[in-house]
This record gives sequence, structure tokens and C-alpha cells, in this order.
Amino acid sequence: MSNYNNKKKYKKQKAKDRARKAKQARRSKAVKEENRVKKAIEKIKWQSRTRIKPLRKKKDESGD
Repeated sequence: MSNYNNKKKYKKQKAKDRARKAKQARRSKAVKEENRVKKAIEKIKWQSRTRIKPLRKKKDESGD
């Protein structure tokens, strides 16, 4: 068995650790999902952007 003296305190500490890690994992997943959505939106915006066409002088057909 493990080398701990106070089993009740040890169990409580381990439960807190597990709860903290679970909370961190949920937060991490949420942040990653949010970042994926933001990246997808930016990609769609970039693909559907309006491109500015340069204005050029029209050539005269009459010449000089």
C-alpha cells in the first residue's frame, strides 16, 4: 500500500486534485473549440473577401 498516514486527508486531497484536473480539461476543450470556430470564420471571411481591382486608364482608340 502507499506510505501515507492520514487516509481521509489523502482521499480528500486526491478528490480535489481530480476535480481540478477535470475542470482544467473542460476549460481547455472549450478554449480549443472556440479557437477552431474563430479560425474557420476567419478562413471563410478570407475566401469570400472582396478584392479591389485596380483602376486603369482606358486607351483611346484614336491614337496620338
